Amino acid sequence: MPHKKEFGECVRSIRKKLNISQEQLCRDVDIDQSNLCNIEQGKKNVTIDTIEKIAKGLKVEIKTLFDK
Repeated sequence: MPHKKEFGECVRSIRKKLNISQEQLCRDVDIDQSNLCNIEQGKKNVTIDTIEKIAKGLKVEIKTLFDK
């Protein structure tokens, strides 16, 4: 599904622009690193709870994670 891939690419792009490692983000928002890896690769469906956690960890609004 292209939406998962686009979402994951956006998360990865923002995370890298902020110079935050996957490990650090996972620690900050209490999610498993393999889960984040799968999200960034577009391999995993994401719950709204996880989306909220990621947005909070990246200090962005949720809608920002869906911008192309």
